[in-house]
Formats: sequence, structure tokens, C-alpha cells
Amino acid sequence: MGLPIFTSTSPGWRRLVRHPIFPLMVLVLITQLTRDQFPFSHYPMYSMPTSRPLKWQYLADGEGQPLAHVYHTGISPSQVGKMFGAYKHDFATEEEAGLEVLKYLRQKNAQRPKRPLPERIRLIETKIGFGDGHFIETNTVVAEHVQPPRKEKR
Repeated sequence: MGLPIFTSTSPGWRRLVRHPIFPLMVLVLITQLTRDQFPFSHYPMYSMPTSRPLKWQYLADGEGQPLAHVYHTGISPSQVGKMFGAYKHDFATEEEAGLEVLKYLRQKNAQRPKRPLPERIRLIETKIGFGDGHFIETNTVVAEHVQPPRKEKR
């Protein structure tokens, strides 16, 4: 005979199934068994925390105000960060890599004529780390691109 909690007629089993944490326990079990099979994930990005600062890049105007990536270019912020990371290996400096990213974003923006980018755009990198007992945020302009003036048609 089994444990009383696991019989379908025992009140303990019913209490466990009706407990608010039960669905979470089932989800954890499923994600551990299926690993990274869509639509489940075991969230491996949280399994090995690091003390290095978190970094991400974003598109900004000439004054440093963030711009909506997807609205202006169709490219998501995460894609911009991945592109910048890949270009850093292809160019001598981060500024050259950032400038290439900005040129690419300008090209994508040209396909959206009703959503123009400002004349001056910047790629800004934000780092958040922990030091001296508190969080430290640092913003750095990686690259800046100025749209050349358009020649007027006569």
C-alpha cells in the first residue's frame, strides 16, 4: 500500500493539488525534464551568475535621449546588442564597430520613410555593476553618426 498522501482519495493529496504552489511545482518539473524545448525553458541564464557588469547598447538622438529601435528601424534592441558584439570582432575599435551598426540602422530606417531618424544618432552603451556597496551605472557614447545633408533635386 502506498503513502496516504499519494492515494487519490486521501485529503492530503487533494490539499496538495489545490495548493497555490502546486502549478509552479508542476512547471518546474516539466521544465527540468524537457530542458529547452519550446515552449518550455529551464532558464539557464540564471544558473551561473557573474559579478561582471551588465552591458547593453541602445540607439539615441544627438542629446542622448533613447529612440524606439523597432519603430524607426524594425530592429530590436537585443539585435542591436548582438550586432555590436559581432562587429567588435571585425573592427579594430569599438567606435568603428558602433559606427557600422549605426550605418546599418540608417539603411534600415531608409525603408521607413514616414519614420525618420534625427540627423545625429548615437550608439550608447550602458553598464550596470556593483561597487562600494551600491549599484553603479555608466553610460558611454560608443559611436555617433551624422546624416550628410541631402542634395535637393532641381
